[in-house]
Amino acid sequence: MKQKNIFLALGLLLIATFAAVGCNGKSSVTTEEAEKPTDQPMEVMAGIDAANLLTTVCYACHNPKSGSHDEMLAPPLVGIKQQYLNATEDRAGFVERMAAFVTNPSEEKALMKGPIGRFGLMPKPPVTDEQIKAIVAFIYDNELPEPAWFAEHEEEMHGTDKN
Repeated sequence: MKQKNIFLALGLLLIATFAAVGCNGKSSVTTEEAEKPTDQPMEVMAGIDAANLLTTVCYACHNPKSGSHDEMLAPPLVGIKQQYLNATEDRAGFVERMAAFVTNPSEEKALMKGPIGRFGLMPKPPVTDEQIKAIVAFIYDNELPEPAWFAEHEEEMHGTDKN
């Protein structure tokens, strides 16, 4: 089952990569959101469209428009972001810890063990290490879309009603 999920995720990442090329670089994230300043060195951020990469690569598996938790290939990024915010003290720690996991996913580095049991270990995405850092910084700096079912799921699973 885990192997099937990994192959499905890799296939979707490949499709998302091709879709990104065919989308003329357009993103559902506004230019204002994409241009929000970050603390990352300019040489890391220069020329990287983190908003577009998030939409075309990450959302292939972490799709915030999924109809239910059962339709997800991976947990929603809004939930992952919250876990990393809770586990780190500041932006630098958040970016370092999350980027380290995404750059070289392993069970040892995983902050969220439950999703590994449900979805399997995520594959390394088809982007550079610098792009991963830019995406993670963008995740930290911006509000992420939340699936319609997410608040109810969080309350059910963790008792953390956001209202």
